[in-house]
Amino acid sequence: MRTRLNRFSDEEQESLINWGYAPADARMRQYVIEPGAVLSQGELPFPGRLV
Repeated sequence: MRTRLNRFSDEEQESLINWGYAPADARMRQYVIEPGAVLSQGELPFPGRLV
């Protein structure tokens, strides 16, 4: 991922959002949600973009 401060393309923005969402979701499921809770499979905000 580039580090320039000019505008990101839509594809880059979606990938960055997914990259931030995935570890945050994993940690929330690990530490915040009570053990034994039945959860649906997490879905990325932009499922068409690979993480």
